[in-house]
Amino acid sequence: MLHTIRQRITYLTYFIFTASGVLLGLSIAEVALESRVLRVFRNLNIQVPGSSIAEWLFVSLNPQNLRTGPSDGIFIVGVFGIVASLLGLAWMGSVWYGVREQRQLNRIGLVTCAGFVVNLVVALSILTYVFVVESKETLPRYFNKDWMRHLFTHEYYICEAFPSLVNNAEDYYGFAACGVAQAARYEIIVIALASVLLTALGMLQAHKSGIHRKLKWDPDVEKGLPSKAGVREGYRLGHYYRSRVQSPVAPLSAKNRDAAGIQTPRAALMSHRISIVGYYAKL
Repeated sequence: MLHTIRQRITYLTYFIFTASGVLLGLSIAEVALESRVLRVFRNLNIQVPGSSIAEWLFVSLNPQNLRTGPSDGIFIVGVFGIVASLLGLAWMGSVWYGVREQRQLNRIGLVTCAGFVVNLVVALSILTYVFVVESKETLPRYFNKDWMRHLFTHEYYICEAFPSLVNNAEDYYGFAACGVAQAARYEIIVIALASVLLTALGMLQAHKSGIHRKLKWDPDVEKGLPSKAGVREGYRLGHYYRSRVQSPVAPLSAKNRDAAGIQTPRAALMSHRISIVGYYAKL
C-alpha cells in the first residue's frame, strides 16, 4: 500500500496540491479582508468640519449612494478560489489515497479541471472590472449638490471621499481601513496568478493521465470488457465477412436433386402415402 502511494505522488501532483493550498489561503484571506472593510460602514453621521450651525451638514459612514459591485466581485473571487482549491485538494487526495477505479478518478479529474477553468475566468473578469471601476472614480465638485447623486465604491469612499470632508478619518474607522481595502483589491492579482498556475498544472496532469481519452470509453480490465473501439471494429469485420461468405447449402431444384443422386422413396409415392413423414413413421 505504501509503495503504491509513493508511486502516485509525483512532482506534478505535489505541485498541484501545494498550489491548491496556497490558493485556499489567499482566497480565505481575501474574504476576511473585504469583510473587515465592510465593518467600517455603520450608521454614524459626523458633522462636516467648518460647517455652521445653520448649515448643519453631516456626512454618513454608511451612505446610500455606494457602488457595491467591486466589493461583491471581491467576495466572488474569494469564494470561487476556495471552491477551486478544495477541488484540487480532493482530486490529489483521490489520486494518492482514495479512489482506485480509474473511470471514477477520471471523472473527478474532469470536474476539477472544469472548476479550475471557471475560477480562472471569474478571477480575470472581476480583476479587470474592479480595476477599471476604481480608476474612473472621482470626487463630486460640490458636497451639498452632487454628493448624494454620486456613486462611490467602498474603497474610494474610505480612501478619498470621506477623508476629503473629515479630518483624521481613521479615528472613526478604528483601523487603517484604506490600506486593508487596497490590499483586498490588489490581492485579486495574486489570486489570478495562482489560478493561472493551478489551471495549467491541472491541465498538464489531465493530459498526462489521458482523462479526455479514457472518459470516452474506459474498459474494465478486471472484468474483461473490451474497448469501445474493439467492439466497433469487431462488429464491422463480422458484418463484412458475413456479406462476403456464401452459404454452402443452396436450395435444390428438381434438376439439381437428380444430379446429386437424391431419390424420392418409392413407398412415399404410393397412393396411400402422402408424405415422407408417413413413410418413415412406418419403419
